[in-house]
Amino acid sequence: MIEKALEYIHHEIYKYGLEIISEKPINYGIQLLICDQNSSIGDSLPINIYYSSKKGHSIVIGGAAKSPVKHKLMKLAEKFKIQAYNNFTSNDGSLNNSSSKLEISYLHKWKDWIGTDESGKGDFFGPLVVAGFACNRKIASELLQMGVMDSKALKDKQIENITRYVYGKFKDRIETLVMNPDSYNKIYSRFRSEGKKLNELMAWMHSRIIINLNSRFKVEGAMIDKFTTDNKIKTSLKGMQQIAILQVPRAEQDIAVATASIIARYHFIKAMDTLSRKYQLKLLKGANSGVINTGKEFVSKYSVNDLQNVCKVHFKTYNLVIQNGHFNKD
Repeated sequence: MIEKALEYIHHEIYKYGLEIISEKPINYGIQLLICDQNSSIGDSLPINIYYSSKKGHSIVIGGAAKSPVKHKLMKLAEKFKIQAYNNFTSNDGSLNNSSSKLEISYLHKWKDWIGTDESGKGDFFGPLVVAGFACNRKIASELLQMGVMDSKALKDKQIENITRYVYGKFKDRIETLVMNPDSYNKIYSRFRSEGKKLNELMAWMHSRIIINLNSRFKVEGAMIDKFTTDNKIKTSLKGMQQIAILQVPRAEQDIAVATASIIARYHFIKAMDTLSRKYQLKLLKGANSGVINTGKEFVSKYSVNDLQNVCKVHFKTYNLVIQNGHFNKD
């Protein structure tokens, strides 16, 4: 059950401008070391996530009360508690899948709409992927019947099977943008030089997907899992001003967003497999201690420069990988 809670934290943490720089097991749970995306590693603080069959999930935040990071984590913790009570477990402690059940018109009344979602933003290795799916009520019913749900509730094989089905029947309704690490690092660096942050890069990616799909299907609106302000989405690309945007937390409840989340995750997994085969080293998901160790192994086998081809260099994890190491520079 702790894995389900950890998935949720990984998914939500970037919405608060935070980053996980390490993970380690503790009694009855796991400890995460968290820092602000724009702060130094020394400004980090720990949070402990616990689970027991009697008490369920709980979260304990360390650090000084005045810490800006702690203030953000307190907000995340409140949301986590609600999620834990409603979705992680049932009364007997077993996995509760009710959170994965979708309502076609749960959050809007559109008949034709686009859902977008991303994968890889919290993973040190691998690309950042944004996918979109143009949906309508008839298609939504079919997707619902075949078991489409938030990708976090599915195993990799289920994600692959559903994605192949969706591509087989609705290929023209799918739009993806896979930004591999080498391209991602260059584009992110350019955005930062212009005073922009990760959310603005993601807004640009989501907007490209929406504009391309809308040019083919002329939908009533687009739904996105909330990660930034509507204004940043609207101004990220010319042409977005004419499209109705609905951003809400946990937008994966919507069938179109859930479908997009599955497609995005599929492409992320495939890209990770490709990079692992190319460099003959299993690249791990997330940004935990295992990932740090894999990063050190990678630069020992190849070089620091090669590392930029497989990871997101702005992560604090990057500094943890290369610090105190005697690695080849090229």
